[in-house]
Amino acid sequence: MMRKLAAGAFTIIAVLGTGLTTQATANATAQTTRWLCGANTVDVRYTEGGAPTGRLVYYGQTVEHDSGGGTWWHITSPYVGYVLGQYFC
Repeated sequence: MMRKLAAGAFTIIAVLGTGLTTQATANATAQTTRWLCGANTVDVRYTEGGAPTGRLVYYGQTVEHDSGGGTWWHITSPYVGYVLGQYFC
């Protein structure tokens, strides 16, 4: 009886884990990697055009962004915030 319960619990966990992995993979594929090529440094901002966070992205450093094709890009790596997209290749 205990083996059947343990096997059933394992199956449920495996199915839930597969769903979570699929969701994480789907979100990761929406990221785009770009590198800073048009300036020596770029300020990371809290909001589009808002106050600087004090973080800088340096020439040659890469960022992961999940939205933006316009002026301001929302980045998720190496920091979270907004940068001017025009400086990235």
